[in-house]
Amino acid sequence: MNKSCPVVPSQLTSSTLRSSQFQTNIFCLRERDLLIHFAAEISQLQAHGLSREYALLQSYQLAEDLGRSF
Repeated sequence: MNKSCPVVPSQLTSSTLRSSQFQTNIFCLRERDLLIHFAAEISQLQAHGLSREYALLQSYQLAEDLGRSF
């Protein structure tokens, strides 16, 4: 997560899609996107007055997806 965000090339070829580096980058982008979405959802729920614990419980599905992506 401390590395710079990978960039998806504009021209995707079959060899690019098969490369392990590209596939690793796509998984990294998915994980980063889920983490940002999870943090935003928790913040939004807390802004609506929910406790941190209840906000986490409300976002369990997103947390589970994030754990799997990690």
